[in-house]
Amino acid sequence: MPMNPLMKVTHIAGVKRTAGEGMRVERHCANALAVARYLEGVPCVKRVLYPGLESSPYHELVKTQMNGLGTGILSFELADDVNGVGPRPEAPR
Repeated sequence: MPMNPLMKVTHIAGVKRTAGEGMRVERHCANALAVARYLEGVPCVKRVLYPGLESSPYHELVKTQMNGLGTGILSFELADDVNGVGPRPEAPR
């Protein structure tokens, strides 16, 4: 069945948007990995939970099942005595 002009425009816009979303997801995951790596070096952070980190027990699984991208979500646990750890870290640049 041939597409009418409106369907063609909608289809082209959808393809362009989908291609852009792939790049956004990659950037989102790369940013999450950068934040996770940064947090690993912060003294008041006890541990970082992010499957894309090399220190994660799920790192190999991410490489095989998630194309090495990881995810855009991470969590971290603060040290028991945050006040006794020292000054707050500088913001990453």
